[in-house]
Parts: sequence; structure tokens; C-alpha cells
Amino acid sequence: MPLQYRNRKDDLYTVFQGTTKTGKPRYYVSKSDYSDAGDPVEELPDDFEVFESPANGSVSVRRRKPTRILATERELIAQLVLKLTDYSVEHTIIDGDNIVVYAPDRAPLAAMESIAKVFGLSKNLFDFSPANIQFSAVLKFTLLPNGQGSKAGQRVFLTQRFCFRGSVDDWMEIGKPGTLERLAKQFIPTLGTDDFYEQF
Repeated sequence: MPLQYRNRKDDLYTVFQGTTKTGKPRYYVSKSDYSDAGDPVEELPDDFEVFESPANGSVSVRRRKPTRILATERELIAQLVLKLTDYSVEHTIIDGDNIVVYAPDRAPLAAMESIAKVFGLSKNLFDFSPANIQFSAVLKFTLLPNGQGSKAGQRVFLTQRFCFRGSVDDWMEIGKPGTLERLAKQFIPTLGTDDFYEQF
């Protein structure tokens, strides 16, 4: 069976292997189950992965990035985003030694549903599906090298928020390094509020 991937928009992709101009393997995806440029594969080499962009759901094949982040650390952040904010959906990924939180560009879904209720509008007028929402990277937790910023052996993280000002458009460090849970509980509740953008 060919390797396939279904993204959050319910689009089904098939993974293919072609070759570069120098004869090296090249992996890519297509919504079609046939490609003139390559053949479908049943699995990818260990150093490749199918990647879905949290921002817009686009799908590609990329090389795996080495990481020291634990799956349980990413899960902790994802759970706290849903628990401590008004967001009904989120995308939290591991990117190298970073945990990156993507939040909806639109108003939180709970707030949109409340607006519909207040004005007597049918919720059917709104499509609350994550498939139709754009997401932006807003918060990042970076695992520092062992021993940096604390007692040796303790896992210490640095927190950054994305600055959307036209003159900056880059990550900005906020707060002081600390444990992941402490930083998460300090900064995640400010997501989607004015307080989040006032932090330096």
C-alpha cells in the first residue's frame, strides 16, 4: 500500500519518490495517486517525515530535525493552551529544540460562538472547523543546553513571543529562563489578550 497522509482539511496526499538532477532520491507528496515524476512509496527513510504546516495545513516531505524535546513536554504545552486560554483549537509542534505554539488567527472559537448566540445568529453561519482557520506561531519554548541557566542536569527553557510589528516581525525573548511548566503557566494564560503583546 502506498504511504498516504490526510491533513486537517481532509485532503489525502500520496508520498512519491523521484530523483534530483544529480540522481539522488527526492521525496514529495501529491493529491493525485499518480505522478509522472516518481513512484509511490510504502515508507520513508528514518531521516525523512511527512510534515503538515500548522499555519495553513499544507503538506510536504522534509528531513527530520534532531531534537532533545520530549513528546510529553509538547503534550503538556498543548493541554495547557486549551485549559488556560479561550482557544478551542491549537497546534503545538516540536521544531528542533523548540516547542512552538500556533494559535488561530481568528477570534477564539468559544468567543465566536458566544457572538452568534448573543445576536441570535445560527452557528451554522460560521464554520468553526480547524480546517478553515489559519494559525500563526505566537509562542516558543526553547530548551537550553544542559546546565545553562540553572543547576546542572535541570531542563531549563527560554520563552519567546512573536512580534508582529512591521519593523520587527521576529521572535522576542520574554521573561527569564526557567522550568517548562512554570513558564507555560506564566505566559500561556496571556495568549489572545493585550497582556501578551505588552510582555518584553
